[in-house]
This record gives sequence, C-alpha cells and structure tokens, in this order.
Amino acid sequence: MVYISYLANSCARAGVDQHFEFISPVLVSPVQQNVDREVYCRERANNILRILTNAPRGKLFLMPYNSGQHWILAVIDPWDDSVLALNDRKIMVE
Repeated sequence: MVYISYLANSCARAGVDQHFEFISPVLVSPVQQNVDREVYCRERANNILRILTNAPRGKLFLMPYNSGQHWILAVIDPWDDSVLALNDRKIMVE
C-alpha cells in the first residue's frame, strides 16, 4: 500500500491524477484460507465490476495485484474493453 500511495502522490504532483484511479489491492487479493473460494472470488469480481461500471469516460484504472510471488500491475480501460498487465516477466494485453 505504501508503493500505491507513492504512485498516487506522484501522479497528483505531475498533474495527471485526473486520468487515473487506483483499485485497492485488497479488492483483488488472493483467496484467503478457510473461506468459500467461489463466494470469495465472486465478491471480489463484483467489487471490481461496480467500480468499472461507474467509471467516467477516459479514466484508466491501475490495479496492483500480488500473486503471492510478485506484483503485477493491470492498467484497465473500461471504455475500450482493454487490459494491459505489466509484470517483470512479460507484458500481456487482453
């Protein structure tokens, strides 16, 4: 969360924060132990869907995700139906 806070503050200082919004990594964290996996994943997906459904045109969403091994940053454009996933191994475009 410290890194995301730093990134958000950097965007604000550069004057580009109106173009980006951050989705908290807590909303997409890996499945916790001792919970119903299907319910847990559905709740996470619904949280993200609610955020993207209400997105203003032209806004990009930065969604950091930790797979437990390393961080991945997804850049989501809900109006273009595109996702760019950045990690240290490869770049994936959906």
